[in-house]
Parts: sequence; structure tokens; C-alpha cells
Amino acid sequence: MFELLPRLTTRRTVAPVMQDPFLDLRRDMMRLFDDYFGGPVSLFREEEEVMWPKVDIFEADNEYRIVAELPGVEEDHVDISVVDHTLILSGEKLEEHTEKTTKDGRVVRSERFYGTFRRSFPLPEDADVDHITAESTKGLLTVHIPKLASAQATGRKIKIARK
Repeated sequence: MFELLPRLTTRRTVAPVMQDPFLDLRRDMMRLFDDYFGGPVSLFREEEEVMWPKVDIFEADNEYRIVAELPGVEEDHVDISVVDHTLILSGEKLEEHTEKTTKDGRVVRSERFYGTFRRSFPLPEDADVDHITAESTKGLLTVHIPKLASAQATGRKIKIARK
């Protein structure tokens, strides 16, 4: 019924990151601090993690559909826009971590990914950019991109004339 749309490709973009010649050394040092102190140490952590939401892209007779995995991302922190016939999906997952002490005095820490993301999808010429809609359910964002009415397939049988 639906098939993966090869014409609707994706581009991943990341905000430029300042070059740091000592980045590997700093990461190794942070691992040593983490090992020594028994957990993550926030000292000198400047690099921001980047999230790449996975997507499925479908094509039907009347629409294209993009389904993106965004678990834990609030709808208010997602932006969907169209610029130069390109759909841009961007947003941010805010930091989430908890730390608690158990009855026997042990500290338990829970961390989750946080950071920004941005995906772009060049739209086919027959995409109706004025009527794109989106919905979010249980961590899945579904973007519906209708096809222009004039571009939708209308079938008819052609009779072959004999001469």
C-alpha cells in the first residue's frame, strides 16, 4: 500500500562547532574524572550532544507522510517549517536527570539525553506546502504532506486503435 519514498531525501545539519585542538585530550581527562569520582562530572563539559531523530517516509496516492521518533520531546519544543520547498524539523529535548539517596545511603543517578536536533527534507514538486499538518502521539511525530490535487494520479484505460 505505502512504499518508502526515494524522492524525499533527508539532510542532517548541525550548528557549527568551534574547533578545539585539545578536544580528545579533554574527553580523556573527563573519563578519568568520571572513573575517579564514580560518575559523570559536569566540570568543563561544554560540548552539546546532538540528537538525530529516526524517520520513516511514506508515499500514498494523496500524500507523503514523515514519521519521526521524538521520545520525551515536548510538542512545545518542536518546530516544523517550510523554507524554499524544504521541510525543516527542529527542536530541543531539555536536560533530564535525577539523583536520590536510597535507604542504605547509596546514591542513585539517572540521566537522559538532551540537546538540539534539526532535520531537513527537500519536498517533491507536487507537495502542497500550504496544507501540511502534524500530530504527535506517544513520542511519534507524524507530518502529513498532501499532494497537489492536479498532481494526484487519476487513472484511465487507453484503448489501442487498429489501423
